Amino acid sequence: MRGLKLENPYNQDEGRQLHLVKDSLILHKHSRSQEKLNLDMRVVFAKNYVDNLSEEVKKGQKAKIENGWCPQGNAPLGYKSERMDGKSIHVVDRDTSHYIVKMFELFQTGEYSVNKLSDKMYEIGLRSKNGNKVKGNDIHRHLTKVFYTGCFKWNGHVYQGNHEPLVSESLFQDVQKLLKRKRPPKYRKHDFLFKSMIACKECESSITWETHKGINYGHCTHYKPCTQKTWVKDGNVEEQVKHALKLLQIKNERLRAWIYRGLCEKHKLDEQFNTKLVENLKQSISKLKNRMNTLIDMRADGEVTKEKYLEKQQEAKKELNVLEEKLLKFTKGDDKQKELKLKIFQTSQDAKKKYTKLSPEKKRSLLNDIYETITLDEGHLEHTHTERYSLLQKAITITNRSKLYKLEELPNTIFEPEEKFIQKLQNNHLYDDYLTVRRRRDSNSR
Repeated sequence: MRGLKLENPYNQDEGRQLHLVKDSLILHKHSRSQEKLNLDMRVVFAKNYVDNLSEEVKKGQKAKIENGWCPQGNAPLGYKSERMDGKSIHVVDRDTSHYIVKMFELFQTGEYSVNKLSDKMYEIGLRSKNGNKVKGNDIHRHLTKVFYTGCFKWNGHVYQGNHEPLVSESLFQDVQKLLKRKRPPKYRKHDFLFKSMIACKECESSITWETHKGINYGHCTHYKPCTQKTWVKDGNVEEQVKHALKLLQIKNERLRAWIYRGLCEKHKLDEQFNTKLVENLKQSISKLKNRMNTLIDMRADGEVTKEKYLEKQQEAKKELNVLEEKLLKFTKGDDKQKELKLKIFQTSQDAKKKYTKLSPEKKRSLLNDIYETITLDEGHLEHTHTERYSLLQKAITITNRSKLYKLEELPNTIFEPEEKFIQKLQNNHLYDDYLTVRRRRDSNSR
């Protein structure tokens, strides 16, 4: 009876008849009311069957989402579907996942449009299911999929997934910014290291690069009125870049190691705190859902009025939305932000050494990550840091200017662990006094 309209056509034309073979029923314009009622009942039961089937499917999808798995059947490029406990899940496809990582890394350099990246990925070996080149539109679709960061989107909401991520959150966000840029990247015959990266300090025009006798020179394009006349060698610029990267490093190695250990320990404590907080939020959500189910049962039994039921249900839904937003925040955003802070510190302390070993593409990617703007003023390099590195750079500058560098000259015993200090103190008559003071301090920690 699929597609049957309520305004039955056999009511309008005497020559039309509806034959229900299984029910031995023939309907026409002059059918009795009992026969029409019989048809209407079958239509109602059929609609109920479809609605119930839809409810069961949505229940299954909701349960799968709560378990951290995307209900989507087809796995995106870089993943494949496997069965686990009777359910289909997405796992990393080792044969194609490296193409996704490479796709994001190449686009992050800022040198590719989606169409140029399509050609590049075809050269590397990426193919569609039909063995053809993956088109630019499909490349754009892959670059905007939050699924590759370990999350998934369903019905307009983003959920934290249990599948293995292929790219970091920071790399994904960098790519999204590049996708929204107004001007496409420029392509030139020569692959200069600093092309489209440096601007003139005076007129803000891009620095153009030329090769003369095997040496690359950069100078202002003078598209706007400008008095800059210096032509600077790319080797000279690179030396200034290395010096700027070195300024991000804490001079004192011991202090650098202490800060790194402190960040690692804080990250570990934050993870433990977040784990406990997530467990509490999940328990609160579970209790709230049980309360909502109880409220439904009470309404069905007539224990509460319709008005009271709607009021309590609305309150419970608002509370549930707040709890789910908090859960999403602590399972996705905050944890990755803490990991990013640790990664930024590691990158800053190893930036110069790392830079010298990178390929030109990855050098440009590193500089774009650290510096917001890079300008030349008569051959002298100036720069501003991105937001994520700006505060760190200020703190490191203050640290390097202070007397903390003299800590390197002090013996290690000056900073001996408390355990060694206590061992020495136990052989001294002041040990009992130390314990008394220690207890008082711990009992009122402020």
